[in-house]
Amino acid sequence: MTSMVRSVARALDLIELLCCEPGGISLSRAAQRLAMPKSSTLMLLRTLSARGYANRTGADLYVLNPEFRAGAFGWRTVPYANLIAAVEPVLGRLAEELCESATFGILDEPGEARVLAKAMPDVEIRWDSDISRPIPLYCTAVGRALLSGLSTGERVRQLAARDIRPITPFTVTDPAELMAIIEEAARCGHAFSAEEFALGGTGIAAPVFDAANTLIGALNISCVSSRVQSKRESIFVALRQGTAEIGRRLGGEPPK
Repeated sequence: MTSMVRSVARALDLIELLCCEPGGISLSRAAQRLAMPKSSTLMLLRTLSARGYANRTGADLYVLNPEFRAGAFGWRTVPYANLIAAVEPVLGRLAEELCESATFGILDEPGEARVLAKAMPDVEIRWDSDISRPIPLYCTAVGRALLSGLSTGERVRQLAARDIRPITPFTVTDPAELMAIIEEAARCGHAFSAEEFALGGTGIAAPVFDAANTLIGALNISCVSSRVQSKRESIFVALRQGTAEIGRRLGGEPPK
C-alpha cells in the first residue's frame, strides 16, 4: 500500500516545476513535463491560481507567486496565499479604474508594515512601491490605516517601537498629533499621508477586517500628488467597495 496520496503528489510536482520556471510555463509544456493529461494539469493550475500559489500572466503562462520565492524556496509560516488570492483581483480593478497604483499592506515587524501585493496602472507617470522594503507605520497611509484598526494601547506600542523622525519636510513627528491623525482615521474609515514618506506621492488607505472584525491589512491607493484632489471622492468610493469585496472573498462569497 502506497504512503502517498497521488493527487497531492501531483500538485506538489506542479509547484516544484513552477519553482524551476521563473519565466513561467505554458499549460502544454507543464502537461508534457509532468506526463499528465492537459485537462488534469489545467485543473491543478487553476486550483493553485485560485489559492494564490500561482499567477497566470497575460501571455498564458503560469508562474509561481513571488511571495514563495523569497529566501530560497521561500515558504512562509504565515499563510498569505489565500489573502493574496483575495486581494490581487481587487487591486487590479482599482488600478485600472483610478489610473493610480493600488497596494495591500500588512503589519510586519513592530512599528513597520510591508506591501504584500500591488497593481500598477497603465499610465506614463505612476507611483510604485517596493514590496521587499518595510515601511514605517507613522508616516504612511498604509501604516496609519493599520494603526487605526488597532486598540489605543496597541497603537502606542507600535509607535514606540520605531524612532519617529522627519523623512521629508512634511513628515508629522509630534506624538500627540500622530495619535489625533490616527484617531480621525479610525472615525472616518480612511487614512492620508501627503508627501510625508516620499516627496511627490500621496497615499489614501483604509483598513480591512475579516468576518470576526479582526484587522488583516490595509488597502491603499498611491497617487502622484498633483492628481489627488480631482480623484478624492472616487478614491473614497473605491476604497469602500474594495475593502468590502476583499472581506467577501475571504469569507468565501463570490464577488458582486
